[in-house]
Amino acid sequence: MRFSEIREILVYARKFWDVYLVGGAVRDWVIRGFSDFNVKDCDFVIADDLGGFVSFLESRGFKVSKFSRFGTAELSFKGLNVDVALMRREFYDFPGALPKVEFVKDIKTDVLRRDFTVNSLYFDGEKIIDFLGGLDDISMKTIRPVASFSDDPTRIFRGIRYKNLLNFQYSKEFFKFLEEGKNYILNVSANRLLNELRNTSVISKGAMVSAFSDMANFDVLSWGFEGVDSEIVKSWKRFYVGKPSKYRWVILLAPFSREGLPLEGAEKRCLEILKIPKIEENVYSIHSKFYKFGDLEVLTYLNWKAENVRIFLKYLKVRKLVKIKLYPMEERVKSFEESMDKLNVKLPKPEFLYEDPKGSGEKGKLKAKIESYLIASRI
Repeated sequence: MRFSEIREILVYARKFWDVYLVGGAVRDWVIRGFSDFNVKDCDFVIADDLGGFVSFLESRGFKVSKFSRFGTAELSFKGLNVDVALMRREFYDFPGALPKVEFVKDIKTDVLRRDFTVNSLYFDGEKIIDFLGGLDDISMKTIRPVASFSDDPTRIFRGIRYKNLLNFQYSKEFFKFLEEGKNYILNVSANRLLNELRNTSVISKGAMVSAFSDMANFDVLSWGFEGVDSEIVKSWKRFYVGKPSKYRWVILLAPFSREGLPLEGAEKRCLEILKIPKIEENVYSIHSKFYKFGDLEVLTYLNWKAENVRIFLKYLKVRKLVKIKLYPMEERVKSFEESMDKLNVKLPKPEFLYEDPKGSGEKGKLKAKIESYLIASRI
């Protein structure tokens, strides 16, 4: 959704509620010189009647995905993700604890829970309200913290992500907060920390690699990884990491992951891929091993174990054009012909195309064999 459309919604909503747009969408609008742009995520903060405002958004076509008794709601509409929260003050029982909240009705109090000044700008549809010098920090391209890293050490990872995403610089306050806050990283659950790595994985390659390099150099990864030295960090710039996805971090850090991390499926598979013995680097061996796996797993192997990087890169490109359906037989032949068309090749139909293997394992081998035959024609 365009920023101008969100602005129109806000202007109308403010006739009935004390509501503001806050955070990254406002920050990015300022950075873009107040020109219109397509927004993927935005945050509203409201003084009261969260339910009424959510119902209003629903009437505009938004779909509610989460409504929490803690005064927050999540909605989506045409590619836009929206978070809505009641204004609040946050308290922490101990460093790294999840916050307790007290609802308030003024943004002067709410702003004190914001993570960085560049994210602490409130917009009422007409003007930007800046209590903490966020506009100056955007002008100076500086990431300056608002709230303590000790209370919430995940702010360290967010600050690193913003700095590299926006191509800003760290403030003196950032490093002061960092030195104290990093002492409490182990108070935070591994799930929350992994989510920060996943959020950093969806930004551009250059920004992502720089962000993870900063994390390693600032020594804030030891909670889940060991042995990440300066030479390893330098090598990351040469890595192939594919398109943005929330699991891309694992390509950089898989060999160093500590036991017991609560990893998700694709992340686990990448760690398992590194345990397999080295394979022959030809199309048939590669596809026989990787036809069941996604690009993430192939890239993890490519970066850490492959000798012939070129063949793996070509394989990743070509295999997207090949897809064989084994049964019924007419569909198998048809999918073979369609794959040849996509590859722009003409090949004789091999005898094994018509085999009828028994058992799922043998069927899988046949599928991989047929696909390898096609893929090899372009590599």
